[in-house]
Amino acid sequence: MRKTLLMTLVAIFLAIPGFSSWILIPMDDRQTNHLKAYGLTYTVLEKKIAAYWLLNYRGGSFAIPYSKVFEKECTTRNIKYEVLADAKYNAILESIADPATNKDAIKLDKAPKIAVYTPK
Repeated sequence: MRKTLLMTLVAIFLAIPGFSSWILIPMDDRQTNHLKAYGLTYTVLEKKIAAYWLLNYRGGSFAIPYSKVFEKECTTRNIKYEVLADAKYNAILESIADPATNKDAIKLDKAPKIAVYTPK
């Protein structure tokens, strides 16, 4: 009895991280803070963590690995996001991979250099 209960608890705790593996940041008209969403993606890349740009999927959404820190940043910055399980994220990638759709997933692994112009 105890062994079965212990094995069940171990299986549950091992499965929990698989339920929330990605944060999807949609860039369609549901997004309320597009610039802050770009900024969060830039921050993720600065930390040398790869992100994915899902071209033509919900306005060119971004997918970043799940982290409570990133989820909190989304909430703090008022960025609309969705937490996705691996299976859901893989289903999105499969739909994007269809050549009939004009979509693609681009891996971003380096923060771009940004120049800011300020007039005199």
